[in-house]
Amino acid sequence: MIYALLPLGLLAVIAGWFEHKFEGFTTRLLARYEIHISHGIEIILIGATLCIAVGGIVFAIYKYQRGGFSKTWEEGFFYKLLSNQYYIPKVYELYIMRPFTILSQFVWQKIDMKVVDFTVDSIARTIYKTGEKSRKMQSGNLSDMLRWMVVGIVVLLVLALFL
Repeated sequence: MIYALLPLGLLAVIAGWFEHKFEGFTTRLLARYEIHISHGIEIILIGATLCIAVGGIVFAIYKYQRGGFSKTWEEGFFYKLLSNQYYIPKVYELYIMRPFTILSQFVWQKIDMKVVDFTVDSIARTIYKTGEKSRKMQSGNLSDMLRWMVVGIVVLLVLALFL
């Protein structure tokens, strides 16, 4: 578990280096938000949060040293809710991943295979046909080569006149 959260911790440290730049960026767009609570209330909130976190750790240690939860607890609503991670993975699968997978398959089959592949194949066919037609230039016949050279000079002169 620690190895899985290590990238998040590393990214949090790196993000901390850019805190002031981020604050400057957001306060240019949004109004500065100031929290106005007294120092006593702030200490009480920090203490309550700390007590809740430490209480949860102590409760977990206490329960699992004595064999965990009883079968009646494990069949209850809250235990199932917490053990199934609030059903977030199931909701994520049903409402985010399935529609995204269907959309991805549609885009792949209808857009990528039809439009993108058709465009790439058309470009390749055009280049191939151009190569087939221009192969006549390299026939080894001196008269054909001189004609093509004159055509090239005329094209360059026309371009020089207009540009």
